[in-house]
Amino acid sequence: VAMALVLLSGSPWGSVAGYALVGAGLAMVVPILYGAASRVPGTTLSARGWSGELPFGPVLAFARSEGWRRLGVLYTPGYEGVVPALREAARAAGIRLDPRPAASRRDIPRVAGDMAGDNDAIWVLGDPALTRGAGFAYLAELSLSRRLPLLVPEAGLLQEGAFAAWEPDWAAVAEG
Repeated sequence: VAMALVLLSGSPWGSVAGYALVGAGLAMVVPILYGAASRVPGTTLSARGWSGELPFGPVLAFARSEGWRRLGVLYTPGYEGVVPALREAARAAGIRLDPRPAASRRDIPRVAGDMAGDNDAIWVLGDPALTRGAGFAYLAELSLSRRLPLLVPEAGLLQEGAFAAWEPDWAAVAEG
């Protein structure tokens, strides 16, 4: 509900209220929201010249097309339920998945730094702790300094240093 308020609010104050609810511990619905959005027709992955349908197959196919065999997945509490399905999809695509949780913003540098040495790219799942503010700034700097592609859940983050992004087609979501 909180992320829906953030994503669908036409008002900055509605977004602020949504983030306040997320911060109050209601972020557990984020994986459910993204999972539901991924099943909506018109949900796409977009990257420099490539797109496809979600959930995981197109991201993994994109990774394979780039020649990546080891894909780190950085996530926060609440996304644990997504990891088994993602691991199975990666195995089917011939990619070794390295999922690692960052329990708090303070864990991001340690976890991402450890992950950077072991993987061909890092895929960030959609928690605001990883896609906003200092958390994302660190990930973008790590990505650029180590020449390590960063996959993110919002196309707007491409302008901030990410290599590729996936996101729902919100027009299709609104029509559906």
